[in-house]
Amino acid sequence: MQRFYNQELADNFMLQICVSDIEEAFNICSSSEHKTRIAPIEQEVWGKVFYLWGPASELLHITEFSS
Repeated sequence: MQRFYNQELADNFMLQICVSDIEEAFNICSSSEHKTRIAPIEQEVWGKVFYLWGPASELLHITEFSS
């Protein structure tokens, strides 16, 4: 897998990660030495989310659901 790269797959790959404290997750991601694109936290009807694009263009949805 280390030598495998498919641009179309990377451009269409999404992964949702659920966290219990989105502000802490956002601060950790924002202060990373790895420069990635990150969107601000947004409030949705179901909870909060921010988006992070990895180095291969993969999209991560970091989510905290409302209680």
